[in-house]
Amino acid sequence: MRALFTALLFTSAAHSDEAFIVNQISEDVSVVDLEAGKVVATIPIGGKPAGIAV
Repeated sequence: MRALFTALLFTSAAHSDEAFIVNQISEDVSVVDLEAGKVVATIPIGGKPAGIAV
């Protein structure tokens, strides 16, 4: 949950309509539409991602 909050906080500060959430357990990145409040894409990454740079 802490990673989700951090990603949303970072994305909101950048004035974007999307948040990119790193999921270590499922080894992917979720793209969340902040206006709709739902996941619009899941990008498989692999290798237990621990951070993201956009």
